Amino acid sequence: MKEGWPYLFSLILLTFFLFILRQEAQAPFYASAFLIFLVAGIIGNYAGGAMSDWCHKRWKGGRLLFVAWMELAVIPVTLVYRFLPPHTLVFYSCAFIGGMAAMMMMGPIFASVQDLVPIRIRSTSVGMLILGHNLLGVAPGAFVSGFLCDAFRDAGWQQPMTYGTFLTRIVGLLGVPMFFVAARRYGPDVDRLREQEAE
Repeated sequence: MKEGWPYLFSLILLTFFLFILRQEAQAPFYASAFLIFLVAGIIGNYAGGAMSDWCHKRWKGGRLLFVAWMELAVIPVTLVYRFLPPHTLVFYSCAFIGGMAAMMMMGPIFASVQDLVPIRIRSTSVGMLILGHNLLGVAPGAFVSGFLCDAFRDAGWQQPMTYGTFLTRIVGLLGVPMFFVAARRYGPDVDRLREQEAE
């Protein structure tokens, strides 16, 4: 339980901030959306770590299998909700699931990287993972999504942001088979690393 206190403190602090924001009547819809993704992200982070550890105890590469199956289950929801009417319970529920999914993979991936590299470079490897995630994933993804939205708007499309974000989210499907392959290789790779470190 004590590990959860930083998350609880962050939630209380940001909830107070959002309360002040809503009292000032500044964009209540965006404040509500931010609160949904904040809470979903915190829950997703904790749940993803706990569930992937459960899978890791039962199967070799269980953390990576968890990420692959979780993505397969969640991607349809995160694609469909972009076409749902806003301000509905179904829309907010799907957005909550999407917010959880965005953070559920972080713990399993970080733990897997640490398992698969020599102890002497674990910190460096995690640092490179974070750098690569931002430079090769987050930044290009945001750029391409924005570019598509602008292009669709200039072409006269209705709901250009919906289609722009929809297309960039489809790219996430490419990662699913890669996680299955990584899970299959996890056991042999860990064994080989242990042999090398034992020499």
